Amino acid sequence: MTEPAKRIFKYNGQTYADPNTAEATYTVEEIKQQLASVFPEIAQATVETKTLDDGTQEVTFVKKAGTKG
Repeated sequence: MTEPAKRIFKYNGQTYADPNTAEATYTVEEIKQQLASVFPEIAQATVETKTLDDGTQEVTFVKKAGTKG
């Protein structure tokens, strides 16, 4: 059995560890939903991913710019 790639999640300048464990595996969308309970604006954020030199997948949630009106 191959081990899933290591992931880190970033939002608003903070880095969050991957909550995946041997017992539970979460998709990026599920993690986004979990973080939205603390940061409601993340629900509308876009997702950017890139692979770092060490193979870690960096997932960044980017808040959409809105207009007040």
